[in-house]
Amino acid sequence: MIKQTMEGERQVVSTGGGAVLKAENCEAMRRGGLVVALTASEETIIERVRHDRTRPLVQGNVAERVRHLMETRRHAYDFADLKIDTTGVRVEEIVERIVARMGEA
Repeated sequence: MIKQTMEGERQVVSTGGGAVLKAENCEAMRRGGLVVALTASEETIIERVRHDRTRPLVQGNVAERVRHLMETRRHAYDFADLKIDTTGVRVEEIVERIVARMGEA
């Protein structure tokens, strides 16, 4: 599905975190355009997902589950062209960074 989606033009594709666990998905994303990894501190992520019942991978002990996911996926986003730590950063600033990077290409 990611490969097919990435064949489109002028679009933003937001994948779930697990999408990067398959090499073929990462390759399709890299071929398809600029790959941006949005990160945040452990505390920020825990706070953001604490009450979100739509995220099955963090149900139960949210802090423990987030820590585990962050540890096991530590290098999963190494292929990204741009990494932005979103902790305490305004959405507008994140967008500005992405647009600036797109202008460099």
